[in-house]
Amino acid sequence: MENKYHALINSTPVEGVPARLFDLCKQASVVKEFVVGVSECCLAWKTRVNPGFLVRAMADAYIQRVVSPQGKLGIMYIFNDIVQKDPASFAVVGFRHFLRIIAPSVGQLPDPIKQAHTRVLLVLQQRNIYTAAQVNQIKKTFNLDHNEQQQKLLSVLEVTDDQQRLRRAFTISDPTEKGLIQAAAKATTLLCSDPKTSEDAINWATVLLNTAGLSIDSPIETFKGRKIPGAHNLELISGNTHANDTL
Repeated sequence: MENKYHALINSTPVEGVPARLFDLCKQASVVKEFVVGVSECCLAWKTRVNPGFLVRAMADAYIQRVVSPQGKLGIMYIFNDIVQKDPASFAVVGFRHFLRIIAPSVGQLPDPIKQAHTRVLLVLQQRNIYTAAQVNQIKKTFNLDHNEQQQKLLSVLEVTDDQQRLRRAFTISDPTEKGLIQAAAKATTLLCSDPKTSEDAINWATVLLNTAGLSIDSPIETFKGRKIPGAHNLELISGNTHANDTL
């Protein structure tokens, strides 16, 4: 680990850390924490990491507690700096992994990490972090006219095998923010009640609601054996949480 520390401090690219991403990370606000975070992630994975997977590795290391508290703080600063210095790239490779870290435990984060998290969210709330191509893909995926509120909600979703089910579930009749949250709540309920829906899709639908400002509690109800975080909130907002809803 000391060798990796030395290399990072001396601005020497570390094996497995892409040069472009490394250059961004090297400018992190707190170099010491950055060194710890990246070094511990590199050692934990023992593999070359491409630009997309470095951020994923950091998120995995953070969530699986294989990095120290100091390393966690460094990872948060890395995310913070990347999103501010290269937001378009972060939107592609880092956003969902950042959410994996902060969404479940924002209230329990130490103050320095909470502050870094807040700065990142402030940047993410700006509407210039997505390229025209990304915006068009969002519109195409969900068959929606683009506007700021829709992008605010839809931009946090990444769907693969669940795309068609999610697209059918996510119907919007009211274009206001309240209407979007209601649609998101119903979509989340429908997705969670479908045994074919992947855990990832459930997680991202939950993050969608969390990002939209809906309070998400610990799992308290089950639909067809699937636990739904904050299910009572979904029922309150969507007005439709019948377990027999199908997609």
